[in-house]
Amino acid sequence: MTSPSTSFDDSALKDPSWKRARAICNKSLPVHSNLSRLLRGAWTGGYDLHEMLRILSFSGTNPNVLLKVAGIHPSQGPASRELLEESITRLGIRLSGIVLSISYTVQCLFRSDIGTHWRSLLQETMNSTEIGSIFGTKVVSLGSELGTVLGFGRYLGQIIMMAYNKDYHKACFAPNKPNDPALQIDRYGCESYQVGAFGLQELGFGADVAMSLVLAAGNLHNMHIEVTPQLTYLRGAFLWIDALHLGRNYPAEVAARSLFPEITPPREQNARNQQLESLHAEISRVRSKGSSWTWHLPFPSYEETMEWITAHPSPADRVF
Repeated sequence: MTSPSTSFDDSALKDPSWKRARAICNKSLPVHSNLSRLLRGAWTGGYDLHEMLRILSFSGTNPNVLLKVAGIHPSQGPASRELLEESITRLGIRLSGIVLSISYTVQCLFRSDIGTHWRSLLQETMNSTEIGSIFGTKVVSLGSELGTVLGFGRYLGQIIMMAYNKDYHKACFAPNKPNDPALQIDRYGCESYQVGAFGLQELGFGADVAMSLVLAAGNLHNMHIEVTPQLTYLRGAFLWIDALHLGRNYPAEVAARSLFPEITPPREQNARNQQLESLHAEISRVRSKGSSWTWHLPFPSYEETMEWITAHPSPADRVF
């Protein structure tokens, strides 16, 4: 794991909640060395296609997910090298790494005793992930790939926590139950965003992305952070994606509204921002119908996946 001192101030790790978050992340989202190399190399641009294909075979991920996202459907059996090469070429190395990160996280969830609340959590996760992607396409300086990571990152901690304890989501995020940080600390020793921050680093997305999640969550737990322009920018993107996911037109924080010129809400009465209107229209579709993305599942639908889980009550048998 990346040394926390590269992203979290040493004083933060004296806080028991951050120590607990790191322990839960390490246990429920184990990222071995080959997988870490693959994901970090894909995100940072350190690998070409040949190198990525070489390490992919040792990564422990499900490479067939790349074919799903790329729209390639093999006739039978595992994906051939040629089909994987075509898939990565279509998607790009960076997006391929993101897809593998999300798929691997879901694999870890399904290989745990997950109870019955996994479906609603994954549906909300993919709604947020797709909304992040759409947001990124409208903000040129952010881009769809980073937007996708931010949308996914908001729920990453909850997925890891559910993998750690099947009752987590029921206890802390039941319908009509407000998010209570004190309850999370009391029951599990930390909050989900803390676990998510470590998870983002484990998946290779870097300290700035992880730290911007911490800033967006709004509770620094005695951490001393130098808020750079990059962190302000990424935090603002988190706030925008959150607001859109919740059905709001823009973030409640006034300063965050003007961080991205393409979608800044007009101040003049009756003025219009067509890019913002286009963004709202696309987000409305996801919110009303739910994300159509199911490539992270072992089967084409949530219903089929539920049947598979029921037929395989032992987590050790859920291999895909």
